[in-house]
Amino acid sequence: MATFAPEVAYAVEEINDRFPLLGPGGTYPNHGEDEPGGLPEEFYSADFWSTDKAVHDKVFAWCIENHERLNLHYIVSWCRVWNVERADEGIRRYFQCEIAGTGASKRHTNHVHITFWEQGFYMPSLSDIRKVIREELQREEYLNAVADKNATRDGNVRNSFTDNPSGNTHVSIATALGVLGDRTKP
Repeated sequence: MATFAPEVAYAVEEINDRFPLLGPGGTYPNHGEDEPGGLPEEFYSADFWSTDKAVHDKVFAWCIENHERLNLHYIVSWCRVWNVERADEGIRRYFQCEIAGTGASKRHTNHVHITFWEQGFYMPSLSDIRKVIREELQREEYLNAVADKNATRDGNVRNSFTDNPSGNTHVSIATALGVLGDRTKP
């Protein structure tokens, strides 16, 4: 019986409870440890045994839909793979299925393989983090400049929004921030 890391045990239990037609989640030594130096007795991946494609399909879709809550890193099932880092590519064909003579285990047609993040949270890339920081700094600089230039004693700023039908010459800072926030959403 596998000893799952605490971050993983709850997800394995939920999957076992939700899909009783799957075999119980487990793993085996030297399987699923993606990072060198991973904890040898705590696993961050689980295998749920079943040869029923309909069950695989249900589990696969549900896990993708709930990947954030489950702390899922990637899932492999029935010659397909999906992972968080390449989520924009959707579900892809699993490379082992292209190799002639590959057995059911490597093709994942006899089990669903799920790997979870070790740290408990998906970590965005450094470039993603830098982009968010840059955007926040630029927005903060702009808002500070607007507030310094246009602020009145009562906490209002000059209304510079051309789409304001009310004709008000000033708006509250909170209103201005709300309008700017709405305009920065994709």
